[in-house]
Amino acid sequence: MLARLVFIILNWNQASTVDFSLLITSFYHGFKLDISMCSYLSVLPTFLWFLSHFTARKMLLNRILKTYNVVLLSVIVFITLADGELYQHWGQKLNGYASSFAKFPKEMLVFSSGGYMLKLVLIVLGFVTLATLIYSKGMKGLDEVKGSVAKWKPASAFLVILCILFLGIRGGVGKAAINQSSAFFSANIFLNHTAINTTWNLMASLIESSENTKHNPYTFMDNLEAQKIIDSLNNQPTTSETLFTSKTPNIILVVLEGWTADVIEPLGGEQNVTPFLNALCKDGLLFDNFYANGNRTDKGLAAIISSQPSLAHSSIINNIQKFTSLPSIPFSLKKIGYHTSFYYGGASEFANMKGYWLSSGYDDIIDLNNFEMNKHNAEWGVHDDVLWEKVLGGLGKYKQPFFTTVLTLSSHEPFNVPHHNPNYMGEDDPNLYRNSVNFADKTLGEFFVKAKQQSWYANTLFVILSDHGHQWPKNRLAYDPQRFRIPFLITGGALNAQYKGKVNHVIANQVDIAATLLHQLGISSNEFNWSRNFLDSAYKPFATFVYNDGIGMVKPEAILVFDQESKQRIISVGDSTLLNQLEIEAKAYEQLYYQEYLKR
Repeated sequence: MLARLVFIILNWNQASTVDFSLLITSFYHGFKLDISMCSYLSVLPTFLWFLSHFTARKMLLNRILKTYNVVLLSVIVFITLADGELYQHWGQKLNGYASSFAKFPKEMLVFSSGGYMLKLVLIVLGFVTLATLIYSKGMKGLDEVKGSVAKWKPASAFLVILCILFLGIRGGVGKAAINQSSAFFSANIFLNHTAINTTWNLMASLIESSENTKHNPYTFMDNLEAQKIIDSLNNQPTTSETLFTSKTPNIILVVLEGWTADVIEPLGGEQNVTPFLNALCKDGLLFDNFYANGNRTDKGLAAIISSQPSLAHSSIINNIQKFTSLPSIPFSLKKIGYHTSFYYGGASEFANMKGYWLSSGYDDIIDLNNFEMNKHNAEWGVHDDVLWEKVLGGLGKYKQPFFTTVLTLSSHEPFNVPHHNPNYMGEDDPNLYRNSVNFADKTLGEFFVKAKQQSWYANTLFVILSDHGHQWPKNRLAYDPQRFRIPFLITGGALNAQYKGKVNHVIANQVDIAATLLHQLGISSNEFNWSRNFLDSAYKPFATFVYNDGIGMVKPEAILVFDQESKQRIISVGDSTLLNQLEIEAKAYEQLYYQEYLKR
């Protein structure tokens, strides 16, 4: 219950927007999970207590119990504080997917502004010290058990306690065992997440992550029925516009870290945060209804490069056995003579990205290791200005045509950049985010000024988009469709002049890039079975996105977000008949992709 209070305090931005009485109610609805967790944690102490009546080695048992309690307290404190901080940024409880990043401690230490993770470790160490002192001075242990007791008494008590613990763990005597849904009581996901016991949820998530590698947790219908539904959403290729002036233009794919439509003025966002990109939109073809498929960089890259829809609790990049069989844009382009390269100013090993890039067919990978130590000026590696200098120097050396992907990082948390726009001087997250995006936009503009002077520019196409959206600056909820709306711009010397300054309103998302781009180049995209050419005249517009444990679907006439945890719609916009159809289609989409993921 104390952990729930900590969660509310750490996420007061969201907690303050709901009725206080509902926050109090979350303690009641989460009580069963609290009891279940306490029962799990009491099993070992109960066994030790029972054994203490049948052995003379009580001192040893007492040391085991003390160590268990101190370690347990420390772990729970760590999980509670880490969960509260994670939720601020990702809008999800600490789970198997989030905990997989623990193998990158350096990156985790700089994830939050103010070195939160370092403070967390210090707090945990403080609790360890305090708990040890309490046990040393004031707590009685198993070695205090004295005198002879009839053997049947502790045995009887032990059996009774085990039965009580079993019922507590299970959540009662009902037919169904307790699960996270037992704490759900509201259409407001934040309230439900507040009610969930954090430690219980993490434990269950780790078990589910293992089980979900064997079976499909998103089975709503027969697979054949789901396939028919998905087939009905796909268009048969007909004709589409020709955007490029060349059959084999150089292509630079710019993946911007966490840029959301909310800071792009031509997309209806705030003014002057991205003045260069705003101006560049007038010299390119802008798509103003474009969506990210997921909420993290690793998910975004798989969607952009390999047309893989995002997974809720995992990323296909995390599994080497699965990503090595994926199709990719670089592989397709190499077949017609393209040189391929990837530029990133951070550690490419993070989130298994380097392995994925190499398996995707990139000839050259330029990452943090390719920058001099005195250039390492950002928590994640090098800032975007340094990165763009390296990109500019490398492009002139490549044989044309080339396909180069650039992943930026200056606008990543903790938003510390060597730039201070006087309009965004606040130390709050929204202003820190705006300032970092403003800096990233400035460096992008400086690169373009120099790029236009290069001989290769006239035959070069720039495809500019974001890896995912962001909660800031509007503090959008994790499942808000607008949080997934991102910029998508095609520009450069190889773009036909008739399309410059135009805006296309078609709804599409990251997985559709491969089919659209390859079709323009006259290359088959059949192996990208989740990708659709959104410039095709027969294209049926829709976009999907996945968050924590739910899926969203956007169509011109309706928007739906279905939450898998609570088994309910949490956003419904449009006619009820259309929404019913949208729910069926979204479920079929999620089911079939996960089934394909399992088979890889």
